[in-house]
Amino acid sequence: MTIKTSRLGTIEIETERIIHFKEGIPGFEHLTKYVLLSPPELSPFHVLQSIEDGDISFIVSNPFIFKEDYAPYINKSVFEELEIEEDSQAVLFTIIVIPDDYTKMTANLMAPIIINSEKRLGKQIILDKGDYPIRYPIFQNLDGKVG
Repeated sequence: MTIKTSRLGTIEIETERIIHFKEGIPGFEHLTKYVLLSPPELSPFHVLQSIEDGDISFIVSNPFIFKEDYAPYINKSVFEELEIEEDSQAVLFTIIVIPDDYTKMTANLMAPIIINSEKRLGKQIILDKGDYPIRYPIFQNLDGKVG
């Protein structure tokens, strides 16, 4: 399948890599199919790209890279909804905002994205427990892990 994206140009993806977000992502509920792209030049970041709208994508990252003690409480119902039966199936990401001054980049720790890597099901959840910020500064915590 070929998709044209505003961030990465025209790319080829295998249909088995599509991740289904049954409810979309908050603010983009009408878009339910995404693919996770990992261009080496963006490491440790990834691009969660809508395959339904090439202009919609999110920079995401493993939150433990910059916040090792991140321990969000995720309700058991989320694991059931995503058909996660073993911890090894669950992959956690946070959306990253990179402004013009990249040293001010932040991660949304209040609303992580959880993906069942085997069944290709995903969901962004808004945490109702814990004291995690929407804009957690991450640049100083990357400590040479970029690129």
